[in-house]
Amino acid sequence: MIWGGATLKHLASFRRRLAILAALSLAVDVGMTMILIGTARSASDVVAAAQASHLRTRSFSALQFAADRYQRATYDVLRYGEPMQAELNAAATAFDHARLGVAHLPAASDSAREANARVLALTDELKRMIVQLPTIVRQVDEQWQQNGSTAAMQAIQQRSLPYFQLIDALQREIQINDGALRRATERAERLQIAVIPLAMVALALALFSTIVVFLLIVGRLSPALRRLETGVRQFTEGGGAHRIDMDGHDEFARIAGAFNVMADQIGEQQRHLRNAAADLEIAVEKRTADLEAANAALAAADQRRRVFFAEVSHELRTPITIIHGEAQIALRQTNDDLGNLAESFERILGQARAMSRLINDLFLIARAEADGLDLHLTNVDVGQLAANVASDFQAIASDCGVTIRTGAASGPFVHGDAGRLRQALGAALDNAIRHGGPGTRVDIIVASKGSMVEIRVRDNGPGIDPGMIDTLLQRFRRGATTAEGSGLGLTIIRALVEAHGGTVMLANESTGGLDVIISLPAAAGQHMQGDGNDVGSASG
Repeated sequence: MIWGGATLKHLASFRRRLAILAALSLAVDVGMTMILIGTARSASDVVAAAQASHLRTRSFSALQFAADRYQRATYDVLRYGEPMQAELNAAATAFDHARLGVAHLPAASDSAREANARVLALTDELKRMIVQLPTIVRQVDEQWQQNGSTAAMQAIQQRSLPYFQLIDALQREIQINDGALRRATERAERLQIAVIPLAMVALALALFSTIVVFLLIVGRLSPALRRLETGVRQFTEGGGAHRIDMDGHDEFARIAGAFNVMADQIGEQQRHLRNAAADLEIAVEKRTADLEAANAALAAADQRRRVFFAEVSHELRTPITIIHGEAQIALRQTNDDLGNLAESFERILGQARAMSRLINDLFLIARAEADGLDLHLTNVDVGQLAANVASDFQAIASDCGVTIRTGAASGPFVHGDAGRLRQALGAALDNAIRHGGPGTRVDIIVASKGSMVEIRVRDNGPGIDPGMIDTLLQRFRRGATTAEGSGLGLTIIRALVEAHGGTVMLANESTGGLDVIISLPAAAGQHMQGDGNDVGSASG
């Protein structure tokens, strides 16, 4: 059953059906060719045999006629004398020619060669007999006179025996060749009779193959190609949903199925492309919005940079102006005004120190933003660092009427530059002291937050404008201030903390005041336990 199904499926192939028909036509052509070749060979043999038989018959007949003529001409010369000599010469010449023709006859068999040789031998005997014919005639006359007519007739028959033997041999060969010619003709007729049915069968098979090929072309090839062409044209003209409906199991059905699968894949790919194009359009729109926002941020940063440098220029211009004025005053002093001269130099020195601090701050910010800070990294005890910074600012805080409180416990640890971290924490504490005013309390809180260590410098001062919280730590941003200093404290804090891989945030306390939150990565291998926010106090 499986074999039968496979065979039917195998025969369903259009190519295989055409191949079978081509093989059948080839077999018919080969058969007919072989038959025609065999027939041609047989016909050639028949023709050759007929030609040979005819040639032998004609040659032997010619020799028989020439022998009769030669013998009669000889008798006529003996009977009538010299007037018949010309006929005798012509008859002798014709006889020699006829004999030469027999001598040159092809011999296809031993019997034919023997027959040729026997006929030639008899012709030689006949020629010798004719040469001796006058003597024979005298002998026959003598027998007639002595013994009568019967003896004469016997003598004639005896003396003419070569002629009769030649005539008998020629008659026999003529009959043999006539029989061969008749058999060749019969064989040709049989070949003709045999070839006609075979030719009819071959014609029928060729006609059958032609009809089947015509039916395949008209019934399958043309409609299938038309459907394929129509389907492809409609698909290329925009009919993406068009599919080719093709029945059967041959190549055309498989091509139609492959086309439908391809059309489905193309449709799926087009859907993916449309979705991708939509996603890309959304992404481009989002990216455009991001770029516009980035451009706006860059424009704002550039504006802040201009304002920042204008303010820094103002900050630098003021001490330079004071130094210039004090230097002029000092140059006008006399030896009697040494006290005033010393005061001028003190003011010049103070302004030079302030300007030096401002330049150092600017240089630190520039190096930090260019990743050029030279950090000496060690494990730093943040709790101890906070206590040390609080101790450093204790005197300043007391002078300003500010109270500093910090935790007493040591730890946790971060991996950083102790000097730079101390500078950042000091800037945050200095900012709280300068802007808090008398009566302000500043808390320094150190706590572990997972993998980070958090340092909070929190005061209960006036705080800052809520609209500036998100921008005050940006580049080239300075808050409005009337306190002494360069106004770069928060910028320095951000630069130093980010150089350690940390972050800085600003927040207004709900009860008033500003909260500076510094987050730094904890040192490797340190075990964090809860939020350490024990707070101690030191007042001044």
